[in-house]
Amino acid sequence: MSDLVFIWAVYLLAQFADVATTRAALRGGLVEANPLMARLMGLTGNWWAVKFGVALAAGILLTWLGQERWIMLLAAITGGVAVNNWRLLRKERERR
Repeated sequence: MSDLVFIWAVYLLAQFADVATTRAALRGGLVEANPLMARLMGLTGNWWAVKFGVALAAGILLTWLGQERWIMLLAAITGGVAVNNWRLLRKERERR
């Protein structure tokens, strides 16, 4: 597997994990902490599609510019957000 394929696989996995854990957290009674995403969620029921679209556009632009290391940084940040979402959801479930 080439480096670029691996980078994109990690990046997309992080995006999916973020959306999945955000959706689970919202169903579990938590709220979106990011004011920009909260506003987007209020404007459209398909916030996750917009998020994927923006992430895809950013990844394509960074690939085109030859900045794959920035894609990995975004993947790490997004993966961290997904882990935090999961941690908060688990904490909320234990509290109940």
